[in-house]
Amino acid sequence: PSREALAEEIYAEHIDEVVAAAEAAAAAEDAWFGLVSFLESVLGLQARNLPLRGLFLRHGGGTGIAERRRLIFPLLEQLVERCRKQRVVREDLTVGDLALAMWSFAPVLEATAGIAPNVWRRHLRILLDGIRPDAATPQEVAPLAGRRLERAIDALRERYHRRRVAA
Repeated sequence: PSREALAEEIYAEHIDEVVAAAEAAAAAEDAWFGLVSFLESVLGLQARNLPLRGLFLRHGGGTGIAERRRLIFPLLEQLVERCRKQRVVREDLTVGDLALAMWSFAPVLEATAGIAPNVWRRHLRILLDGIRPDAATPQEVAPLAGRRLERAIDALRERYHRRRVAA
């Protein structure tokens, strides 16, 4: 019926796919497999939906979408905790680290879409190698978590929105 309603529906489908990937990852017996599958699924989804990325970031979504989005972090908390228990990731890995790592793919996806659309997979393998326990080095900076992580994600969305509006 309207452009806003269409955007809401497309965004809801996207979030539902992310939630489904997070649920499958959290349920995987092999936590490493679950983590890798989640990242490959979500980053592949982002790569396929790259033309819609600006819309997703500008469009906060209604309360239904916000509720769906809130389902993702607890599932990822479970997944990261299981990964740590199975000793397949460094002990200090947090969901905040994972969220920021996923955000770091945005410029890679945007810059390489027309040149090398699958190069993000190489970047992902390098990231995955870096979160393995044998690659860990002591951290001096506390991870982002809770409200600080939410504020950082909101700041990224706002910055992207301002950049798009100015263009």
